[in-house]
Amino acid sequence: MLKNIGWMTVSTLLRLGAGFVLFIILARKLGPENFGQLAYWLAFSSLLALLVNYGFGLQLLREIGRDPNSAARVYSATLVAKLVLSLLIIAVGLVIGLQESVPTAIFWSLLVMALAESFAEHINFVLRALGYFDKEARFALFTSALNFFGVLLPLLVFGTITAVAVGFLVSRCATLLLSWRLALPFLPAMQKPSDWAFADVWKTLRDGFPYAADMAVSTLNSTLDVILLSYMTSTKAVGLYQAGLKLMQGANSIAPIVGNVYTPHIASQQMQQADCSPIVAKLILKMSLLGGGIGAIFAFGNVLITDLLFGMEYTQLSTLLPWFGLALIVRFVAAGFGINLTAHGLQTVRVFANGFALVVLITVAMIAIPIYGIVGMLMAFVCATLLVGGLYLIALYKEGIPTGINVPNICVIFIFLVPVTLQIIGYVQ
Repeated sequence: MLKNIGWMTVSTLLRLGAGFVLFIILARKLGPENFGQLAYWLAFSSLLALLVNYGFGLQLLREIGRDPNSAARVYSATLVAKLVLSLLIIAVGLVIGLQESVPTAIFWSLLVMALAESFAEHINFVLRALGYFDKEARFALFTSALNFFGVLLPLLVFGTITAVAVGFLVSRCATLLLSWRLALPFLPAMQKPSDWAFADVWKTLRDGFPYAADMAVSTLNSTLDVILLSYMTSTKAVGLYQAGLKLMQGANSIAPIVGNVYTPHIASQQMQQADCSPIVAKLILKMSLLGGGIGAIFAFGNVLITDLLFGMEYTQLSTLLPWFGLALIVRFVAAGFGINLTAHGLQTVRVFANGFALVVLITVAMIAIPIYGIVGMLMAFVCATLLVGGLYLIALYKEGIPTGINVPNICVIFIFLVPVTLQIIGYVQ
């Protein structure tokens, strides 16, 4: 377990580090206004790519984790289904691209980029499900460098949003080809095209629907905020919010390090009807420490982070970072419960919980944004995440599944939660 977490940490930190530094440079170089416009179209392309992602990553982790002998069948079925969904999204893109308000080059560059990124991540999930965490970490070194310099060079040479979008496209397509070539010796053998049938695609989509629905509402919860802010405030406000959001998303990328390791492990224990209480308790402790530690850094290092990373144009961000810190603490703990639900095959619970949370997010945002601006969006995000965590916990209790909640874990959560909340209250006053 520790070895796999170590390799998963290496691969994630490589991608996280490259992406984090790149978006800091983008924010400083483009400024809040242009960075906000880029953030909007990145969020828009991510929403369209939701159908192609379809939660296949979680499906691969759980199904292959439960039965490694099914790897070839599950890999082939999900990949063919992914190709079919990609054709559908391209057709939808053709319709959207006809609108006069849509910047054609930026839209298509970022949409195809999102599709290529989805296929590359599909390969990574197969490697994780099979336990090749060390291989993925080594591949991440090359792909992270390619993604970083593929966007940085157009930015420095041309300095336009269109050039950056094309850079995203070229780098992600090259990453997909490189990932596939490096991972090929370790991937399961694909079924022959002659063996593919539409009935198999339909069955794969039907079986994977709970994973897809969970992924959809989760992604909507983390991307719809940018769309809402764009329509209810200004592009500059979106740029400020997106700067903080990228920091939070970078921190959130650490959560899958734990999830990708614990999901197949807990699923295996559950399949063998073994007691997984100690494993779940360790899972919640790790998530609480990670979320609490990073959240505290955001809350109490807010001025230093803003000045050091973004500069004078983003001064207002320092008052927002404690809110992002609070959101991180709540989100990491909720994610721990979610990992446990996934490992036990209760994706439907996650779907309903995140669906309710999406309604809460939109409702609170519509009320709070006109009053509090960007802070209103963060209030909505925290409320929605609290709801998700609460519903996850109730579902675990009702199913008689170990929750990982014990006295030490509760103490850890409140050790971080109380000071961060007091910091926010201090800024309000």
